[in-house]
Formats: sequence, structure tokens, C-alpha cells
Amino acid sequence: MTARDLIKSSMRKIGAIATGETPSAEEIQDGISALNMMLDSWSIEGLTVPVRVREEFSITAAQASRTIGVGGNFNTARPVRIHAAATMDASGNETPVEVLTADQWAAVSNKDSTSSLLTKIYFEDGNPTGTIYFSPVPSGSVTLVLYSEKRLTTFTSASTDLAFLPGYEEALVFNLAIRLAPDFGQSITAEVATIATDSKASIKRKNVQPEFIGCDSALLSRGVSFNILTGE
Repeated sequence: MTARDLIKSSMRKIGAIATGETPSAEEIQDGISALNMMLDSWSIEGLTVPVRVREEFSITAAQASRTIGVGGNFNTARPVRIHAAATMDASGNETPVEVLTADQWAAVSNKDSTSSLLTKIYFEDGNPTGTIYFSPVPSGSVTLVLYSEKRLTTFTSASTDLAFLPGYEEALVFNLAIRLAPDFGQSITAEVATIATDSKASIKRKNVQPEFIGCDSALLSRGVSFNILTGE
């Protein structure tokens, strides 16, 4: 399916065109604009993003921060968010690095301290590039591994082929139909609204990443158990 096919399908769902009718070039361009705005909005919702990307970057000694984004020090698509990070040794073993929130980064009193071990990073979003700050500042070369979400791909051409993961085609067609309806003076049927909501919810459920609760081993006593049902 191309972007044009998707837009035509969405327009048919709201009665803006009939089966076999071809939209004008202007209508297709309006559809691409609406599709790209929707994808940009979905990119910050988290669970509509289907994959998390693993990337490796090199840091040299005394680099306190690096920009990330197209044309930045880390020349890649700018992340929407960084979920996890690690340092990697020469054998490929990864050691987790804490990803700080803005408040946690603000609480770091000495941001210029140095060490051979990188233990924390902070991602400051920006446009067109973001900035990753390191704590402590590495005193030697480090390979940094990032696990992040990237923005969903947007489209410049109606002839662009779209490769869908399971469930995305229906969600895009019906949700785009809702976005296009006001531009074409059309109303949304209950069926279209329901399918749009349910299909988007389905891909969010599919993309849920389970969170596992851990416990510091220092808090566990060997041979001692605790029953959460009885309190003993």
C-alpha cells in the first residue's frame, strides 16, 4: 500500500470519495499533511511506537556531553525518549547506566567530576538535536549503548510504499479518516469511530513493555521467607 492508497481508503470511510473515484492532487497533498501530523503526534504517545532501537556510540575522554540527532555528534535520528543505556566493554558485555530525570540531573552537585566509569546519563530534548550529558565525565574512551524510541516515519511522496506491522494499517486508515473528516465537511459514523479507537488500542496493547520489579540482594536474608498473605 502506498501513502496515496491509504489516503484514498480513509477518504472512502467518511464518504469524501466514492469507490473508484480518484482524489485531486491537492486533496492527496492535504491527506499527506494530515497523515504526517498524526504520525508526529503518535510518536510522543510511546505505546504507538512499535520498536525500541539499540545503537552504539563512542565517547572519548573528557567529553561531558554529546548532541544527538541528524548532523549531531551522534549522527542518528533524534530519540523521542531514551529508555535504557549501558556501557559496553571490548568483549561486548554491557553494564547498565542510569538514565536520570531532569530533577535527578539537577540534583547532581558536581557535574564536572571525572571517572573511568560512566554511571549516569541525562537526555535533554531539543530541536533539531538533543543533548546527552554524562556523569561522571569519562576519563577515557567509552562505548555507550542507547535503547530509545524514534519518531514514526513521515512521508513526502504519495507514491511512498508503506510497510505495515500487524495491526497498523487498520489503525492508520481509520484514525486518518477521523482527522480528514472536518476538512471535507464530513461526519464520522459510530462504526468508524469505534474501529479507530479499538485498532489504536490494540497496537498499544501489543507494544506494552512489561516492567519487572527487582529487589536489592542486600535486603534479602538467606533462609528467611515472608508470606505476603499471612504477614509472617
